[in-house]
Amino acid sequence: MGLDEQEETLRKHHPEVPSHFKCPISLCLMADPVSVCTGITYDRSSIEKWFQEGRRTCPVTMQELHSHELIPNHTLQRIIHGWCAANRFQSGARGDREQPMDLREAQVLVAQLRIPRSRPEAVKRLIARSQEERSKKLLIRAGLAPVLVSSFSEDQGQEQDEEDSQAQILSLLPPLIANLDEPSRKELLSPRNLAAIARLLQRGDLHTRVSAAALIEELCCADKEARGAVGATAGIFEGLVRLVGEDHSQRRHRPAIRGSLRAVLAVCPPLKNRVRLVETGVVAPLAELLVEADKVTTEAILAALECLCGCAEGRAAVARHALAVPAVARKLFKVSDMATEYAIDVLWAVCKYCPDEIVKRRMVEVGLFPKLFFFLQIGCNPRTKHKAGDLLKLLHRAYRECIDGSGSNNDGAGGDSGKNRNKEDNTCLLTAAA
Repeated sequence: MGLDEQEETLRKHHPEVPSHFKCPISLCLMADPVSVCTGITYDRSSIEKWFQEGRRTCPVTMQELHSHELIPNHTLQRIIHGWCAANRFQSGARGDREQPMDLREAQVLVAQLRIPRSRPEAVKRLIARSQEERSKKLLIRAGLAPVLVSSFSEDQGQEQDEEDSQAQILSLLPPLIANLDEPSRKELLSPRNLAAIARLLQRGDLHTRVSAAALIEELCCADKEARGAVGATAGIFEGLVRLVGEDHSQRRHRPAIRGSLRAVLAVCPPLKNRVRLVETGVVAPLAELLVEADKVTTEAILAALECLCGCAEGRAAVARHALAVPAVARKLFKVSDMATEYAIDVLWAVCKYCPDEIVKRRMVEVGLFPKLFFFLQIGCNPRTKHKAGDLLKLLHRAYRECIDGSGSNNDGAGGDSGKNRNKEDNTCLLTAAA
């Protein structure tokens, strides 16, 4: 059956949903249409999710919304219901939905993707359909993954519409990397395509940049050789560092930050990549983000810092940054066993190979010495325990100088007895650590 016949069959069995019946966010048929104060209508579930992610603008006009009131559009809902009844669309729990995709529809969509003139509409439909697990499997069976790579390669250029098309295709690629054959993977890793990914990572909107970071992560995890090609591409590390540094106080930026951290971890292992990441300035946003990070983000940041401390440039950058060492030290025992192990690895590497007394004193001032001492008394990973013991010895002198200095300034009522008690406690710690 030719492409024209396939399209005709698709039109008969799966009539095209009128554009004004589709939600501008999900591009799916609206089940519960509601209007915002700008007059634009959306499906309730989609616009509510938009607001829950911290956005405060109208998705279509990008105007700031002075009210989040949602006004039901009953007239449009009745019209949609009538159209669904006339076209035999199935009725779902919250309204009428498109019929489930079958393999024939998947094949037609993939075929449409090959043709430049039909590609934009096919991509929009793919974005909507690929959210469904069953549809995604059918699209993979229909050969979507390699066709997407070819389409991404073809849509090159500086024109805005071409860049928009690439951004849409990019959003579909990350979960399909495992389904790429070797020629398609090599095509995606070509200098031309990597340069396009770098451009989207730097210039795209937040959603596009997150998709680019996810694609980099998937490529580097699926193919270790990809890390070298990614690291050699100008603009990729700059884009990732910028993404790490997004304002984490805004809820909508949190998925972006986590995505960028996963990408950093994926590209980090090669020594050249670590050095380049440090030179691009990744340590500063990591340290600043660590101060108030949640559990998952903290573990990812500490894992990234531990990897970066595998090079001299990384250790020096951590030692230089005023927040880095205190922030890492304060995470000990407060997050998880994994986070504690990463933190000790970071502090040990900095202390061992950057013999700066100021850095050691900074560690002592945030209470690291007694924390390490008591850490050794509990059961832990033998490797981590060895590093903790070594770190105690490295900090021994700085701790002695710190308590000697604080003891001489301990005046006031009861100062002598308090000073003696503190001195006895600290002497015990020093003796045990020696």
